[in-house]
Order: sequence, then structure tokens, then C-alpha cells
Amino acid sequence: RGIYMPGTKKLNDNLNIYVALDSSSSVSLNEYKKFLGIISEISESFYEYKIDVLPFDLKVREEYIISFDSFNPLDNSDLLIPKSNGGTNFDELVKFLKKSSEIRNEDLLVVLSDGEFEINESLLCNTLFIISNRKNLRKFENYGRVIQFNI
Repeated sequence: RGIYMPGTKKLNDNLNIYVALDSSSSVSLNEYKKFLGIISEISESFYEYKIDVLPFDLKVREEYIISFDSFNPLDNSDLLIPKSNGGTNFDELVKFLKKSSEIRNEDLLVVLSDGEFEINESLLCNTLFIISNRKNLRKFENYGRVIQFNI
């Protein structure tokens, strides 16, 4: 019938998901904990996947990048990514992704943030913004799908 239910449709190819985790100081600790919970929920929603969690503030915090897939699932103890006290520079995240030769048009970028940033770089793949701050929803509509995450 053309209905897609996450976790019930087997894909021929792995779904590559990049999760941009805003760990900047503008994100409250409560928001941050909820974002970490969303990462677990994303991994439980698909049959075959590869997920890279990319924490970022003014730059991608490479020492805290987590990668897992459907064959080596996430262990919640891996989600011990500390929040930072820095600002937010989303363009640095996009530049980091552009350096990766693995990213494809059909991949998915999920952005978990309060939306306190601007975008100047062109995005590389389908993007879903999960924004916790209602006032920032409209500014990302031209870049991808936007969902408000109520906290």
C-alpha cells in the first residue's frame, strides 16, 4: 500500500544516518539528556542502519564521535558525551561532513538542537531538524524537514 513503518521494511542497502548533536552551552542539560534518548530511539526504529553521532559546538568534537550499526548496536553506556560551554557553529559540522567521502545524497542528517545557530554552508543530504526551541522552527524550513521536540 506504499506505507512505510520504521523497523518493518527491509532495505536492500543500509541506511546511513548522521546525528548532529548540539552540545553547546545554549542547550539546557534537560534538553541534552532528551537528545541522547532520541539517539537510542532512532536506532530502534530501523532494521539495517549505520549511525554516526557527531557532537558539535564551535567545531565537531571528534574525540566524542560514536559510530554503531545494526550488527553492533548502541550500548547506552557509550552515550556519555559531555556537554560543552562553547557556542554553536553548524557550518563547521557541514564542513566536517564534506571532508567525509562516505556521505551520499540518500543519507540522512538528523540535527538535534535548540536551533540557536545559522546555516551558511550548503547541506549534503536529506536533513531532519529536531528543534527544542519553538521560536527557531521557521528558520530551518528551507533546509529540510523540521520537527519541534517538546521538552
